[in-house]
Amino acid sequence: MTTPDSSAAPSMEGAPSPSSPLVFTASFHRCRHRNHVVLAEGPPPVPPRPTVRPARLAIMLAFAHKLEQAIHDGVLRDRVHAAEVLGLTRARVTQILNLLLLAPDIQAEILGLQTTAGREPVVEGNLRPLTATAAWSRQRAAWTRIRSGLRPL
Repeated sequence: MTTPDSSAAPSMEGAPSPSSPLVFTASFHRCRHRNHVVLAEGPPPVPPRPTVRPARLAIMLAFAHKLEQAIHDGVLRDRVHAAEVLGLTRARVTQILNLLLLAPDIQAEILGLQTTAGREPVVEGNLRPLTATAAWSRQRAAWTRIRSGLRPL
């Protein structure tokens, strides 16, 4: 029988005593797994870049231009026919086409508006008083108030 070699035996030097706590270090992050949240090992995934898209108001104004062109070209007879074809009320078609009454520079700015998922920069309802104003200078003053987050006069 051979005696164990002291160099082959594992060293107990530096090993924690039975009464001291063990400390582990690891990197975890929370993530969704089906219907619950779990801890996953490693760094969290890089969040996706927010998708930039045209603002809803810009889409509505572009649609108003298309609608007006279709009426002008004879594709649609009038606003009533447009409402019937699109499944909208006549009042809604009028609201959409009234966006064309805005000053050209305001329309250009609206067409350039963009948004990410979340809140729209300007909502259409805030522009309705502007479309009832024939003076472009007054529209511009009200537009400046709207863009700064205030209600129009």
